[in-house]
Amino acid sequence: MRKSDLFKLISAIKNLSIDEEPIIVGSQSAHAVTNHIPEIAKKSIECDFLFRSGSAELREMVNRSLGVFSVYQDENGFYADAIGLATVVLPVGWDSRLNPLHYSTNRRFSPKFHRIKHLSRDRDP
Repeated sequence: MRKSDLFKLISAIKNLSIDEEPIIVGSQSAHAVTNHIPEIAKKSIECDFLFRSGSAELREMVNRSLGVFSVYQDENGFYADAIGLATVVLPVGWDSRLNPLHYSTNRRFSPKFHRIKHLSRDRDP
C-alpha cells in the first residue's frame, strides 16, 4: 500500500466519526520508520487498525464500511481491517513504543503506528 492510500484510508476512518484513535499494526506500520517500504507491504491491499476499547460494534462498523468486500474496497482497491487486542500478538511494552502519525493538522484524530523496528528482537523464543 502506498502511503497516500494509507492516508486516504485513515481519512475514511476519521469520516466515520470515530473518537478512538486507531493504532496501525502489521506491515503498514513500516511507514512510521522508513520511506523504503518492503515490497510485501507495498503490495498489500489492507491495513490493520487496532482499537483498544474492545468495542465489537466499532470494529464491525469500520469493517462493514471500509473492510474487505466493502464498496470502499471495490472503489479504491484497498481496505481496513479493524481488530481488537485479542486478535494481534504484541510484545511486552508495545504501548510505550507508539509513534504518532503526522499526516494532518487535526489534533482530534491522530492515529499512531506501532514501531516494528525491534519486534523480532522482542519476541519470546
